[in-house]
Amino acid sequence: MITTIERGGAENQLLVLAREQVKSGKAVSVLFLKGAPDLKYSFEGIGAEVYESLKHLNFFLQIFRFRAILNDDYDIIHAHLPRAELLCSLRRKKDVLVVSRHNSEPFFPLAPRLISMLLSRFVEFRSIKIIAISRAVETYLLQSREVSYRQKLCKVLYGSDSSFAKNLTKLEFERPNKETLIIGTVARLVHQKDYPTLLKAIAEFRKINNNFLLVCIGDGPLENMLKDLCADLGITDVVLWIGKSSAVSSWMAEFDVFVLASRYEGFGLVLLEAMQSDLPIIAANNAAVIEVLGEKHPGLFQSGQDSSLLKALSEFIDSEKGDVFQDSNTSRLKLFTPELMQQNIENVYLQSIAAKI
Repeated sequence: MITTIERGGAENQLLVLAREQVKSGKAVSVLFLKGAPDLKYSFEGIGAEVYESLKHLNFFLQIFRFRAILNDDYDIIHAHLPRAELLCSLRRKKDVLVVSRHNSEPFFPLAPRLISMLLSRFVEFRSIKIIAISRAVETYLLQSREVSYRQKLCKVLYGSDSSFAKNLTKLEFERPNKETLIIGTVARLVHQKDYPTLLKAIAEFRKINNNFLLVCIGDGPLENMLKDLCADLGITDVVLWIGKSSAVSSWMAEFDVFVLASRYEGFGLVLLEAMQSDLPIIAANNAAVIEVLGEKHPGLFQSGQDSSLLKALSEFIDSEKGDVFQDSNTSRLKLFTPELMQQNIENVYLQSIAAKI
């Protein structure tokens, strides 16, 4: 059960997990609560069943219909993202519930802190295990007191999608010229992703290199503000806003370097996607990013500091670091195989079933 199956980090990762579960002989059903069914055919294409009967109903009707679906007698209910977690917490007592936490942020970011904490703890009370997708998420949940019982927590890292860089489609895009450097980022237009730091660094970078283009993939509520910032910085003509795209792998194939300026990440699945695309990665050195890229990754910069990002970008351009980045990507990807993720989650399932008995 997941809140949406629109394209996003948690949703894409669920697709990888479901694919591996089906390959290992499991019967998998996917339920979602709202939004466009972007990934419906992808799930069905790997052999998972997709239920649309809960979509866009009010929360109470979703509870009743969900309980009727559960009469099919599933072994495990695995919930992803807050609304789905809450709904699944109202299941029958005999059902085994596991939840995954995908973000280092409050359970309900817009609610008062106490309300968010109480709702999170209600889910904790009703679940057998809580999977944190990184050490950063695990630490946040305990320090924020949104999870109170450490023994219920376990860490299972995301698995990289080995087919990601192979799913290429033709884009309506051409480089201004062969020497143009394409700097790319893939991130929602929200506060967490810290686009202002990236844009300020790009404004300074333009003073030393005028033959580049920044391509931004993603949408969000800050779009107009960020475009106004580009105008204020005088970089509107070198920033291309693509919006939300189903062709992320094809765009990454066009990038020369990938930049992620996030203030924080639950994991940063897009980093694995950039690795799969053999891209040099320049990223803010917050906890989850370091967990994915490693402390010695050559492209780390000080989070929130545009001068540090400018330095990292300039050093990359002025040196021959391509092989260093590629070697780093190859070694790190071995830590994030989808098979290992699936096996670790299956172990959590078996532990949860045993605990329920």
